[in-house]
Amino acid sequence: MLIYLQMDFSMNWQNAKIGVIDFEGSVRTGIVEYGYVTIKKSKIINSETSCCNPSKKLMAEEEKSYRLKHAALSTHAHFSDKRELFMHLHRSVDVFCAHHSTIEENFFKMHWPYPTKRQFFKSASWGPWLDTRKIYENLYPSLGDFSLSHLVQTFNLDEKLRENASKYCPPERREPHCALYDALASALLINRFKDIPEVACTSLEWMLQASASGKKKRLELNQLSLF
Repeated sequence: MLIYLQMDFSMNWQNAKIGVIDFEGSVRTGIVEYGYVTIKKSKIINSETSCCNPSKKLMAEEEKSYRLKHAALSTHAHFSDKRELFMHLHRSVDVFCAHHSTIEENFFKMHWPYPTKRQFFKSASWGPWLDTRKIYENLYPSLGDFSLSHLVQTFNLDEKLRENASKYCPPERREPHCALYDALASALLINRFKDIPEVACTSLEWMLQASASGKKKRLELNQLSLF
């Protein structure tokens, strides 16, 4: 159960401060890379990314998948050492956002089951979460493929993503399945709604509802969706 006593979910979603997060890793290795951008009014306020020392030695196929070498990762701090960074991020934004947010939520809980409680706020989760995958599933159900790369291509965000990656991502981490690159992609998927009148005017609460899963929720959103 979540209780948000100071959150104004009636605000236009563009006025919300949104922390867009992506993690690379697995249950076996833990998080090997994180990336996040903070956005408000469709502008990037800040960003950060770093590799992390895995909890177990990466196997050859994992190195290939992540395009990261265990020897290089072992020189970095463990993700568990980043507690204060992410506690501060959680306190400083109105909502988190991710593409398939359950994954990021579970990664958080592998290290810290709950965020630090703050005055007038009690939470049993790292949310609330905007979920770009669920939003696009609910608003564009006929697309079929809701992978991050397919959505970027479908909505012609490739060039803008490359521009942002060249500005914010390390040179060797400017491709899909790199944490900050994917976080930037999710941020673009959220920000494009500023140019869709039917969504640009909606509240943060509406966007959170659009991030929900389930047939019932899709039916509730149909009357608001023109896509």
